[in-house]
Amino acid sequence: MKRRTTIPLGSQACSAVGPYRCPVVLGLLFLFWTPVLASPVLDSLLQHSKDLTREGQHEAAITFLEQQLEASWPADLDRAQLHHRIGINYFLLGGSETHFERAEQQLLWALELRLAARAEDGVLFSSYFMLANLNYNYRNFEAVIQYAQVAARLMEESTISKRDYNLGRAYYLLSVGYEETGDQDQALAFGEQALEGFERLGHKVYRIRCYNQLGLVHLAREEYERAIAYYQKILALPDLSERHLANAHNNLGMVHERMNDPQRAIQTYRKAEQINRQIYATARTSPRHLAVAGTLENIGIASTNLRE
Repeated sequence: MKRRTTIPLGSQACSAVGPYRCPVVLGLLFLFWTPVLASPVLDSLLQHSKDLTREGQHEAAITFLEQQLEASWPADLDRAQLHHRIGINYFLLGGSETHFERAEQQLLWALELRLAARAEDGVLFSSYFMLANLNYNYRNFEAVIQYAQVAARLMEESTISKRDYNLGRAYYLLSVGYEETGDQDQALAFGEQALEGFERLGHKVYRIRCYNQLGLVHLAREEYERAIAYYQKILALPDLSERHLANAHNNLGMVHERMNDPQRAIQTYRKAEQINRQIYATARTSPRHLAVAGTLENIGIASTNLRE
């Protein structure tokens, strides 16, 4: 069976082959909250860098932060903050091995300083989580597991206010890492733990991600009815975004195709295609947008299987 095109869910394309699952989104929810007690002067400088980051001016943010590093910041945690923010902006630039290496270097420097300063759990978590997330974007899944394991242990033993939310995100990354490296039992266990936590917290977006992830795990385990049940849970949610709706239909189509029902798979892919065309209806993006093109490729593969 041919490999499938992944459709991006945002401004950056995913490199993964298969169903919708865009790792960059994981980081975006976390990039602008960093639990560090910096000096008042540094707080102001960091806020300016965050404003540049929000505006998409990542290179300008990097230049500004590097200029601040040239100043005399005696505290390890202050310098760590600057390195961490530079790493985040290289992470968001993305798209090249050079950006990955620079992001990783800056994040590791920040982590080293934070460990030396005996930083609090939430601060250390931010370093390990971002390193896991960075490697997730570049499909280094063994490294994802390595960093996410430490992040999870920090939260398992922590009493900070965001403990359950952070723990759920670490478990989610562990589920993805283990699924991608072929350990479906571990992937299932961590995916279920993540979902349990986010259901308890009432976090809709991460519940959807967990439903998708558990659907993929059951698909890999050839437990097709269970996979379908998770995608149907997504479709049953109220006020579902068009992207999540298209996502669920695309992944559901993959399940039907694995069940040797290409005709039903095509019907389901068509629903995803129609929704994606509505999302990307501008002349600039449609029909060439990767979301539409990827769905059309999935339809073509299913059509070939139907003819065979």
